[in-house]
Amino acid sequence: MTPAAGGGPRLRRLPCRVAPVPDETLESYLCRLAVGNHLARDLLVEHLSTTGRRGRRRLHLIPLQALAAVTGFTETRLAHALPEVRQHEPHLRTRTLIGRVLPVHPNQQRPWCRRCAAGRGITGPVTIWARCDYAVCLRHRLWVGRGVHHGDDQLGIADFPDITHAQVRLRRLIRRHGYPRVRHHFLNAYDIQHELSRNPFAMTPANDRLRRLHAREHTQFLPWAYVYAAQFPEVVTVLAVISSPFWRRAAISLDGAERERFFDEMSRRTEPHPVGHTRALHSWIYHQRRPPLPDDPDGERLLRPRYIGATGVIPPPEPSAEARAADHARQ
Repeated sequence: MTPAAGGGPRLRRLPCRVAPVPDETLESYLCRLAVGNHLARDLLVEHLSTTGRRGRRRLHLIPLQALAAVTGFTETRLAHALPEVRQHEPHLRTRTLIGRVLPVHPNQQRPWCRRCAAGRGITGPVTIWARCDYAVCLRHRLWVGRGVHHGDDQLGIADFPDITHAQVRLRRLIRRHGYPRVRHHFLNAYDIQHELSRNPFAMTPANDRLRRLHAREHTQFLPWAYVYAAQFPEVVTVLAVISSPFWRRAAISLDGAERERFFDEMSRRTEPHPVGHTRALHSWIYHQRRPPLPDDPDGERLLRPRYIGATGVIPPPEPSAEARAADHARQ
């Protein structure tokens, strides 16, 4: 990296190309880029940025053109891999990026699957922006979801096929109901299931998995990642009910028979330890109720903007005024 004739830095491609991984954080990628080229991370950021600011805010002011020049990758390739680039370069968004994550809430920064990283020859830590459905690496049978803060927190679940199958069921739910709706009810499902798992002596499937994990790890105390992994199959089962528009409509109905039908369905799916009339489930029903409107009796239309507004993914393009008018005329 040498100064240009005009006094500014002349950006030349670094000798070692470091490819970004899908949904990698900009901080993680710059650290790997600096290590791969034997540079100090702060020196690389100072070379790329166009401002005198310090700290993490400086990362957001790195021009995409500068990053493409030193990495040797096209701007489109970087936009497909780095969520921060997608956020600040909206003109690069294409239909292939619809549904990809953005660096905003509710997405979280989590370590990438350590075995996926090793398969690409990466020996250091890699951090990505993860959606709520990033819980299990199906290829390597690793828990990478809630409770994982470092690569060493990822636990092998090859001997727990029900946890792996729960990840498959979660993906089916997303295809059926859409990611915005499933994400909106995801944490509610954990709260409902967690109330049943408070008693460590209860003979529940989650506690049985925890006992097997205690015996496997030969320890008395396990990190939270083990607890979340043990609860995951039952969480997806609860999520399948509360994310369904049909069963949500029955849960908030003013008809007592419809509400009992909902509780019967929840108990049937969660046997032999049914959820039943738990406080967390009643709290979810209370917060789902909305004042009925003539054209929206179950509140679905009122909730639709909330589903879409906090997904943390790139939404599909809004229809034009002509398309909306045509749809309204067909209705």
